[in-house]
Amino acid sequence: MNEKILTAKKLKIELFTAPQTGKVIEAAVDGNGVVPLDKVNIYARGKVADVTEKLRELQHFKQKNRKLFDANSNNVKLLDKLKQQKHNFDRSTDMKCHLENIGLLDTPENNQMLIEHLLEVGNKVTPKNREWVPSILKGPNGSLKVESTWTILDDGRAYLSTLKFIPIKS
Repeated sequence: MNEKILTAKKLKIELFTAPQTGKVIEAAVDGNGVVPLDKVNIYARGKVADVTEKLRELQHFKQKNRKLFDANSNNVKLLDKLKQQKHNFDRSTDMKCHLENIGLLDTPENNQMLIEHLLEVGNKVTPKNREWVPSILKGPNGSLKVESTWTILDDGRAYLSTLKFIPIKS
């Protein structure tokens, strides 16, 4: 019998201060590549919080009672924040669908494979090629083009900032 045996290597995990948020997070590291675990386990898997209702309520408040809305300067900041969070939710949901369409369901094994793929990409990133670095992710039902953007840390390592998946038409 011809069986494919997967041997997953153990990921090296380090604590990092995220460059954009300043929060302490866990990231997988390998050589030059640094991949925040939540970027895969939450963001790419469609688990970003849905703020649609909160956004709708605040927009409704702004339309119905503009003077009261404008009286609190925090309302504009909150509206902008909720719009960004809604964008992240929509993007996260799309990424989940793209991964599932190529047969990469949300399992620890598939998430590790995606992290390892991104670490390989990160090892090829330099300050000159850090924006929208293309790669191909293969699943049992097809492939996705992955575009990733990386921040170069003070120690020279490439830290995954964002990613997007683009379906490849067969």
